[in-house]
Amino acid sequence: KLALISQGLVQYVAAHIGYEHVIDSLIEEIWRILEQRPIQVDHVRKMIVQIAMCRADPNTDLGGAGLGADRLISSLYGPTRACSEDPGVAVYQQRLETMDGQALHNEATGFARSMHDTGLVSPYHATFLRFVLEEQDSLITETLGLSSTGRDCFLCYQDLVHELMREAIFPETCQGIYGLALLISRLWPRHCGARFACRYARRPVSGCNWPLATSPHRRPGCYRGY
Repeated sequence: KLALISQGLVQYVAAHIGYEHVIDSLIEEIWRILEQRPIQVDHVRKMIVQIAMCRADPNTDLGGAGLGADRLISSLYGPTRACSEDPGVAVYQQRLETMDGQALHNEATGFARSMHDTGLVSPYHATFLRFVLEEQDSLITETLGLSSTGRDCFLCYQDLVHELMREAIFPETCQGIYGLALLISRLWPRHCGARFACRYARRPVSGCNWPLATSPHRRPGCYRGY
């Protein structure tokens, strides 16, 4: 509630005297919020949009203010080299189709770095993730910026994660990529491992009636197909 009060105060002042007069305070407030890694970031994204519009307005003289806004704006509109000028999702999709392996790898690491640095996800990130999901899925772990634990978990439940991406990750729901990356790296091994293991392991788990993966080629607890 205190965070909402401070955000509302900054926005109220900005609306009445102009963003150019409070932009530095607004940027500081945004970073303070992002350091807490909130689940809901729509209000943060709106503030960043206002900063971007203020900087793009030729009638607004910012002087030396707003110098720390670049990372925030680029995290939404140009986190990697191929989308740095915010070309639009359709144009970016076309660029992906002409990239070689090294260029795609650079994009993957750029998206992951920006996401974990700010806690914000660009619509271009979702476009890229859906592209590599179908064309070069070996880059998915790089795109998500997974830890070693996250990579191991991803390999165990690769098909399931793929299905989650196909059904839930779109440019409009791009922020879900960050939640998915955290789920795989942190929450999944600790809280979901046992539950999914009873679905996919060869040994039954007490209280679970799900069918077992009986193939001799499957490791207990790992499943790569429905």
